[in-house]
Amino acid sequence: MIKNYLTVAIRNIARNKTFSAINILGLAIGMACCILILLYVQDELSYDQHHEHAHRIYRLAEEAHIAGQTRRIAITSFPMGPALVQDYPTVVDAVRFYKNDEKTPVANRQNQFYERGVLFTETSIFQVFDFPLIQGDPRTALQEPHSIVLTEEMARKYFGDQDPMGQTLSVGEAECKITGILENHTHNTHLQFNFLVSSLRRSDWIDHSYYTYLLLQDTHAADELETELPNFIERYLGEQLKASGIQFKPFLQPLTDIHLHSHLEFEISSNGDIRYVYLFLVIALFVLILACINFMNLSTARSATRSKEVGMRKVVGANRSQLIRQFMGESILGFNKEQVIVIPIDRQLVKRYKSAVSAHAAVLNVSASSTVPGRELAAHLFRPSLDPAHKDALLINVMYVDHEFIQAFGIRVLEGRAFSEDIRSDRNGAFILNEAAVRKFGWTSLANRRLERVYPKGNILNVEIQGDVVGVVKDF
Repeated sequence: MIKNYLTVAIRNIARNKTFSAINILGLAIGMACCILILLYVQDELSYDQHHEHAHRIYRLAEEAHIAGQTRRIAITSFPMGPALVQDYPTVVDAVRFYKNDEKTPVANRQNQFYERGVLFTETSIFQVFDFPLIQGDPRTALQEPHSIVLTEEMARKYFGDQDPMGQTLSVGEAECKITGILENHTHNTHLQFNFLVSSLRRSDWIDHSYYTYLLLQDTHAADELETELPNFIERYLGEQLKASGIQFKPFLQPLTDIHLHSHLEFEISSNGDIRYVYLFLVIALFVLILACINFMNLSTARSATRSKEVGMRKVVGANRSQLIRQFMGESILGFNKEQVIVIPIDRQLVKRYKSAVSAHAAVLNVSASSTVPGRELAAHLFRPSLDPAHKDALLINVMYVDHEFIQAFGIRVLEGRAFSEDIRSDRNGAFILNEAAVRKFGWTSLANRRLERVYPKGNILNVEIQGDVVGVVKDF
């Protein structure tokens, strides 16, 4: 009987090649798309779950109120982690990271590269996180200043088949001794790095440049600690914050929530988004349902051509359950910014590099800027220097660019002009605002408009840079 079913199924496929191919491939592609999407969803949901203490690890973040603006940032000040360990028994341990936004020069005698995966940290990283070492002792690997731990991949990149343990790598301007080799860690962690360097620059409570992670006694300790954080800030920073008019409100983020639920400024790496996970789940379900409906419609449309076969089987004694099994068995035969290149480069080499590249016939424009459009921007306090109506400074996101930037990126100038190398005042300090900044200042024209960059020191704002506002560009 089974042999007969198989024979008939194969004959039907052979007799209706086009129809069978559309029907089978349609369902197979739909199921394959659904499986691939589910694998992506599973991967996104698994971020940072592999650490033994994952559900007891929290990142300290802050909500800052500066110059009338609220910003939620992933960075904190240098002393916060150790102070929390000292003041609160529920905080078992803390680890801090510092990440250089630019590429860091890393070299030995044979090789030199500019690397982006360099994290500066401290020895407690191995007590908080599970990053297994294949060489070296996690208790002492980063104990000494200027010690470095690198991944297997980087060890092969710089030393080939040699044993790198005990050798040195220059990281920036520091000579670092290799004290451990990390197993190549999985991609599904928001802490992405190739080098760990035990060299944290000490700083004060105001300077916010560090990522702080806390290991708590249990998950219930997080709520208790979070209620104590305002008192903690008041104890250590109260007077300074009152004098400068700045407010900090710390909060805790569960480690396993960071990748999909955290969208703060200055994230240590690019995050995902839980909304996209839900969206892809809906798409997966929709694709599967659509493929099934398509398959059933095609099968139903073809059912009339199988009526003679069904009739013959009934005549020779086939019952309802046998016909169902036959057709079910047959149903389950198998189952797609233009022309711009960004090159990170040392600031001191920019002029020479631009001169060399500009000589190439295929290059239309060469420009330099402090960051790539669309990435994190520096934020500074600015105030109009000739407008008595604006006494308070505003927090403004800033890009530092050269004279060719506006032209190179095709940014539309709405009022005034772009920067010019021929105008002397542009060399010493000039500003171009976008539409949003003009609205923020409440201006209707650029006549006699000047800005000054300021920074708080005690109860006063000191001026760092002054310059004319020479143009307004369309928000880009």
